[in-house]
Amino acid sequence: PFSLVHSFCIIQRTMLEAPLRPPVNATLSTTGRTLSPLSIYQRSESSKVKKIVSKLELFIENPGHGGDEAAAGCLLLGEYAQDDYYRVIIVSAGAIRVLARILRVFQDNSLVQTAAFFAAVNLCFESTRNQVALEKEGIFDLVVAALKNHKSCRDVQTNALIVAYLMSKEQPDLLDGFVGEAPSLLQRALDISKHDFEEDEVQDIRLWLS
Repeated sequence: PFSLVHSFCIIQRTMLEAPLRPPVNATLSTTGRTLSPLSIYQRSESSKVKKIVSKLELFIENPGHGGDEAAAGCLLLGEYAQDDYYRVIIVSAGAIRVLARILRVFQDNSLVQTAAFFAAVNLCFESTRNQVALEKEGIFDLVVAALKNHKSCRDVQTNALIVAYLMSKEQPDLLDGFVGEAPSLLQRALDISKHDFEEDEVQDIRLWLS
């Protein structure tokens, strides 16, 4: 079965106490998805998770110089969202709506787009409820916009493709949201990011796109 895990430079926990900034040369890559409980965080940090969501809302209201911090916040949410317990906390704090707004406000920032889609992947993985919530927030339009606006950014192309694939594979009716130029954009994204996947995963995505 097709499964995904994002791995990236670990963001230090102290960033929750200080302004949210990504580590130097922070990168994201797609290699599969971790389903085991988080090992770098304790499950007593629900208040800190909510604090991340609140900070992201501030960046939305004042986006001028908040791109790097917004990206760092999304990365942290994505890491926490690999744990089922924190995924519930994140969603209850309104993070799905916040992520959609982040994607809209920072449409030209490739790091924010990559990080926000990373968080979306982990929130929607095997969760029909979260997939529906993302769909209602217009995630498919945001995927298409990201694929168009960041054609040369492999990380954005990869993460946006994964969100679209996970959601419409588990809920085929959602594929109706991809019309017009969207299918060709998704195919192009796969061509760009295919080296991030195992060969059987590439075949699964090609079959989905056909």
